Amino acid sequence: MMDAEKVKKEMYQEWMDANSSKNGTLFLLILLHFIIVGFFLKGLKQKYKEKKQFAEELKNDYENFSLELDFNFDKDTLNDYISIRKYFEQMSRAEKIWDVTAYRETDRYRERTVATRSLTRQPVRFYNESLDFIKTSYDALVMGNANGGNLYIYPGFVIIKETSSKDFGIVDLKNIRFNYSDSNFIEEESVPSDSKNVGYTWKYCNKNGSPDRRYANNYQIPIQRYGEIAISSSEGLNEEFMISNSESTELFITSLDNFVKLLNKMNWDAKSFLKIAKANHWILLSATPGDKWEDYIPVFVANGFYKNRTQFSNEHIIWDPRVSFPKVRGYFNTNRLIRLRDQVLVQMDDQRTTIPHHEDVFVVYDISAYRNLTRTRWNPWLEKPIETASELCYAWRKVVNSDDSRQIAVLEILEDHPKAIIFYNFDYELEILRGIGYEEGTKIAEWNGHKHDALPTGDKWVYLVQYTAGCEGWNCVTTDTIIFFSQTYSYKVQHQAEGRINRLNTPYRDLYYYHLRSRSAIDLAIYRALSEKKTFNEGAYLKRAGFFKKEKVQ
Repeated sequence: MMDAEKVKKEMYQEWMDANSSKNGTLFLLILLHFIIVGFFLKGLKQKYKEKKQFAEELKNDYENFSLELDFNFDKDTLNDYISIRKYFEQMSRAEKIWDVTAYRETDRYRERTVATRSLTRQPVRFYNESLDFIKTSYDALVMGNANGGNLYIYPGFVIIKETSSKDFGIVDLKNIRFNYSDSNFIEEESVPSDSKNVGYTWKYCNKNGSPDRRYANNYQIPIQRYGEIAISSSEGLNEEFMISNSESTELFITSLDNFVKLLNKMNWDAKSFLKIAKANHWILLSATPGDKWEDYIPVFVANGFYKNRTQFSNEHIIWDPRVSFPKVRGYFNTNRLIRLRDQVLVQMDDQRTTIPHHEDVFVVYDISAYRNLTRTRWNPWLEKPIETASELCYAWRKVVNSDDSRQIAVLEILEDHPKAIIFYNFDYELEILRGIGYEEGTKIAEWNGHKHDALPTGDKWVYLVQYTAGCEGWNCVTTDTIIFFSQTYSYKVQHQAEGRINRLNTPYRDLYYYHLRSRSAIDLAIYRALSEKKTFNEGAYLKRAGFFKKEKVQ
C-alpha cells in the first residue's frame, strides 16, 4: 500500500511550521527596531532572510509534489493504446454498468428457474480521470467499484484506490487477466435499450422451459445478452463487471488483451519498477531525475531517508561563506547519496533514432534603449526607478525581446516549418506572438497561466506555450519544430521543453530547434549559463558586472 498523500500532508505541515518560525522572527525584528541597533539587529535580519527563503522552498516543494509519469510509445503501440481508449469510451456510455458483488448457485428445481446462478449487482460508472498526485499525458481509464477501490488503468499498470482512503495499491498491467464472456441474464428490472434480447423465460418454469401453471401470477421475463468482464491477478485482485452493451465491451477487452501481449514483448524491466514501488510506496518516471543533489531532496524525503530539507542540508551541503545569499559550494558524504539514489532509481536506456538540429538565430535589438536603461536605471513602462536586480534584468530583456526582428525571424522559420511550438516567458511576449502576421489559415492555440487550449491540428498552426505552464508533462508527435522566442533561466526547463517533440513514437527522424537570441549582454550571459548546464542567477550576474555595489542585490 502506498501513502503519497500522507507525505504531501507532512510537507504541508513542515511548510506551515517554517512559515510560523519566519513570522516569529519578523515580529522580533520589528520589535528590536525600537530598542536595539547594531550587531544583533544585523544578525537577526540575516536569520529572517534565511527562514523566509527556507519557507518559500518548502512551499514550492509542497505545491509541486506529484508523481510525474511519461509514457513513450512507438507508432504501433500508440495506435493500439488509442484503440483501447476509444473502445473504453464507447463501453462507458453503456446504459447500464453493474459491479457484480456476489453470486450463488441456484437450486433450479426448488426455485423453479432456468438460471444457473443468482447475482447481487450494484450500478457503477466507468469514466476518465487522473489521480491528483499523478501527472501524466494520459488520464486513467476508471472502473468504478461498489465494494472496494476503484480501478485506475494506466498504460503500464493499474492503481486500486478507494475515494475515501489515502492508501492505494499498484499492480503491473502484465500480471492482470482480463477475461470477457457473453452473459445471458434473466432481466427482472428495466431492460437497457442497448442490450440484445435473446429470448424469454417464465418467472416460474419447468425443466423443459414451459411455464409452471401452479403459479397464477406467472409471467414472462426477457433474457438479455450482456458483456461480462472478469478481472483477476495473483496479487489478489478479483473483480467482475456486467455491461449492457456487449459489443463495445468485447472490443475493449480484445484491444486491451492485445496491448498486454505487446507489453510482454517489450524490453523493459517492469519487475524492477514493482520491486521499487513495493519498497518505497510509489514510482517516479522521469527523463531528467536530477541535475544536482538538491533535485533529489523531495524524492529522498518521500522515501523517509531524511526528515526534511534542513536535515539533508546539514548532512550533505557545503555552503559558500563568501556570498550573502545561500549558494551551494559543494557536497560531502556523497557516497551515501549515491547509495540512496541507486535504491530508488532504475536506469532504462532507450534507443532513439531522432537527430536533433539546434540553430542559433541571432536577432538585433535597440542598443540605444538598452544603454539608456543601463545608465539611468529608469523603468520607462512603469515610470519609476529600477531598484532591484530582477527589475533591471526584466527591463533589459523586455527591450531585447520586444524587437521586431524576433517576429520577422519567427515568420521566416514558419515558411519552412508551418507547424511549430513556440516557447516564451512573459505575457508581453504572448501579446507580441498573438499579433504576428501569420500566413492565412494558420491556427493559433495557447497554453499559459490564463488558458490551456488543445494542441492544434491541420497543416499550418502555432502552439504558443509559456515555459512555466508547458515545459514538461506532455508530448507532441505532430510537429518536428520548436522555436524558443526567448531564453529561460533554467537549463533543466530548457531541456524539458526540448523533449516535448523528441519522443520514441515520433514519426520524424530530424527534429529542429531554433533559439532566438541577441548579442546583448543579458542574452549572452543567459546563454553561457545554459551552455554550462546551470541556472542563470540575476543577482550574481549583476554583482560580477559591478551593478548595485552600494545597494543590496535582491
